[in-house]
Amino acid sequence: MSHLITYSTKASKVNKTISICIPCRFQRSQSNFSVSPSTSDTPLLTRLKTEYKSMCFAQLSSEHHARGDVPHPMRISIDEGPYFPAHFAALTIGNRILLTASLQFASEVFPEFTNLPESERWKIVKNFMFPFRILEGGHRSNKVFPDDPNRYFASYATYFCAHSATNFFTTAPQSDHTAAAEQYLHSPSFVNTIPEVRETLKRFNPSDEEFLALVALTFWNLENTDVGEEAMRVRDHYRDVLLKELHVIYRSSLQTYNCAVRLGELMMLQQTLEKSNAMVEHLEVFRLFNVLPDDNFVYAIQRE
Repeated sequence: MSHLITYSTKASKVNKTISICIPCRFQRSQSNFSVSPSTSDTPLLTRLKTEYKSMCFAQLSSEHHARGDVPHPMRISIDEGPYFPAHFAALTIGNRILLTASLQFASEVFPEFTNLPESERWKIVKNFMFPFRILEGGHRSNKVFPDDPNRYFASYATYFCAHSATNFFTTAPQSDHTAAAEQYLHSPSFVNTIPEVRETLKRFNPSDEEFLALVALTFWNLENTDVGEEAMRVRDHYRDVLLKELHVIYRSSLQTYNCAVRLGELMMLQQTLEKSNAMVEHLEVFRLFNVLPDDNFVYAIQRE
């Protein structure tokens, strides 16, 4: 089966057709490669690495300090957590922290972002939130919880366990339907995405550089975002730069054929993130259960 992979450059639109068998498309090439190209050859990926690490620590530290029981500073680490079970109030705060951290992250990695109108910057960051949660949550869950497919990072510091007594809504507004909302939280409609996303990412097994490229591509996915021509120009520029820098890395580690296949797989992997659209539908279900008030921050910004 052939897959048409299209990406834009400044001068033209380049189409590459990637022919690869669907059952083995994630197995033909592996990402367990170790490369260390010069940082001067991959400046965008270098910035992404530095600022993503800063964003991770900002989230972890802020989420812990928003709790009542704060760990000793020596016990907080982006490599080891600690992590705690997600609940309604913690996740609401975690999403606010992510949006704030994302604005700073984008300003440092993509300087042109700061020149866009404030309303567009806010739209882009809102559009980034749920797809990024799915991408990062699946990627980090595979690393931290490799033997527990039902556990998934809901925010940087919190995790959700499917099919367990989580009592997630104990910190949400209580209603006659709270128990039903908790039951829906563990229903196939809600939790089936967790093992599916984790398995897809596990098969692809992104390197650190590929994961960072996916973060940037996810940030600049503006297909359903109402922004101006300048934002689209900036998006096209950074897509072009990312593809060039990935080629630098692939040339150092993969054969020419595998390089094309691997890039095609990475671009197709973004389709997995479309599952984030379901999160908006889930919010509406929880609203019907009266555990999600109209003025809840995450719910409100989705209706802006």
